[in-house]
Amino acid sequence: MRSSILETMRVLCQITILLLFPVFIFSQSEVQVKAIEFYNEGVISMKEKEYDDAKHFFSKAIELDNNFPKPYYQRALANMYSKDFKGAAIDFKKSTSFEDYKVKAQYYLGYSQVQLKDYERAIINLREAKTLDPDNEKIYYYLGYIDFIQKDYEGAMELFQSAIDKGYESEKVWYYKGMAHYKTNDIASAIPCFEKQMAINPDAEKTSLTLLNLHQKLENYEEVVSYANSYLSSHPEDVEVMNMKATGLLKMESYSLAQKTYDAILDIEPSNTTALKNNLFIAQKTDDKERMIIDLSRLVKAEGPSSEYLFKRATVLVGLERIDDALKDLDVVIEQNPEHNKAYYYRAILHGKKQENEKACEDIRMAAQLGYEEAFQYVRSYCPN
Repeated sequence: MRSSILETMRVLCQITILLLFPVFIFSQSEVQVKAIEFYNEGVISMKEKEYDDAKHFFSKAIELDNNFPKPYYQRALANMYSKDFKGAAIDFKKSTSFEDYKVKAQYYLGYSQVQLKDYERAIINLREAKTLDPDNEKIYYYLGYIDFIQKDYEGAMELFQSAIDKGYESEKVWYYKGMAHYKTNDIASAIPCFEKQMAINPDAEKTSLTLLNLHQKLENYEEVVSYANSYLSSHPEDVEVMNMKATGLLKMESYSLAQKTYDAILDIEPSNTTALKNNLFIAQKTDDKERMIIDLSRLVKAEGPSSEYLFKRATVLVGLERIDDALKDLDVVIEQNPEHNKAYYYRAILHGKKQENEKACEDIRMAAQLGYEEAFQYVRSYCPN
């Protein structure tokens, strides 16, 4: 009797298992199908660059099936594209355990840690990525970037060159390679790197200014003018760059163009003394007396009626036979500096030309008294008594 009861119970258990097992299989299959549906929705959102929606769908897929590799990797990408590098690093780390995603996930894990400035972990993971995928040129670039940030410029240059040799032609690699050379004072090697960057991205304004400064240091004035012109085409009122251009033209002895550039600076900054003084220098070099008067007058206006500029203007006015104007300037010079012996001398000459003999005599005696040697030979001429 007892054995009959046990047998009956065993049969009932078997029937129960047979009845429930299809339900369990159906339930598991339904969950996986739903997970795939969420995953596919996430993929669509990724294509539309709706990264928040994509992360939502991938997370739903993972909740339903946490052994489903694809949503982990795709959610990591969605995090990365939306600049959530912390979230990206977590999912990429998980994805390295899936064989299909191990190689790519290892690189992106290191990349995300670079963005998080977690350089210690980034180095470990990027080196592991290099072992898995030695031809990935970007790995060498980011390892080089870390070396650059940590001021290992020699190591950085070597890694940047490896990235370039493997076909990495991003403007970034040329920029940082150039900066590594610059940081080691190898300007001659830095310039070609920056020029390569400019060839890739002609609008790299920061690099354009860097090249401008480097060529100025090397006194490559034609290049200075060329880069300045390029930069000024989009920044026509950048006075600092205009000044660098004008200086280059001045060094090349292109006086007319330099003067025009300084005039353009003065249109923006009328009291720019560097431009005023350099324009005066050009006028003196070209013996343009009328222009010298203009520039000296601007300097007087910008810096006030200093005896230095007034005296210079007086001497130029003398050369132009503008005696009365010259006398006015000399009067102010002597008023400001009663011991300016040369001013007395010039004023004596001008008074003599105007037949103002008493004034001429008084001034020539004062010039001699103050020690101006050339005045002594004229004392008798101007003071016969």
